Amino acid sequence: MDEPGVRTPEPMRRAVAALRAVLALCLGLGAPLAAACDEEPATRDGALAGQVRRALEADPDVAADDVDVAVRGDDVVLTGEVDTLLEKWAAVEAAAGVIGPEAVVDRLVVNTPRVADRALQRRVNQALTVDPSTALDVRVEVARGVACVRGAVASPEEQVHVSEIVASVPGVTAVENLARIEPAAAK
Repeated sequence: MDEPGVRTPEPMRRAVAALRAVLALCLGLGAPLAAACDEEPATRDGALAGQVRRALEADPDVAADDVDVAVRGDDVVLTGEVDTLLEKWAAVEAAAGVIGPEAVVDRLVVNTPRVADRALQRRVNQALTVDPSTALDVRVEVARGVACVRGAVASPEEQVHVSEIVASVPGVTAVENLARIEPAAAK
């Protein structure tokens, strides 16, 4: 009800709250609607931040203590430092599951060590080799921390899985997955 920078006088706030309560009762909506209408924005923001916080804590790929959650208007803002690109993706996805993807502002920083491209490329390829579900025809090249995946995968799900594995390797700052989807690529 208040415009930014303008505070509605308390008597008017009480009058509006009373009218909302009467309207809700007349329409058969009962006290819950009246209470929701009277809820202060700070209370709603705190409740939303709490829901996002619980979603982050429930995600095994996110160290929730490293992610700060703030609500600004209709947006949830995530800040802090995470260890891998995969953790950043998981945090944004968890928040989006609560409020919707268009309302998540991602200000998370991936605090990953700088790794020489050749060493990082070996680590990424090793991670792909170790995962039992990635007997795939893909190769990865790394330049300045950006991992570029090429080759073929059998499905969109495999393409996402490969991106997640690559993003989980410390030192990877971005993933560009150019792998083609070819059902015949399944091994």
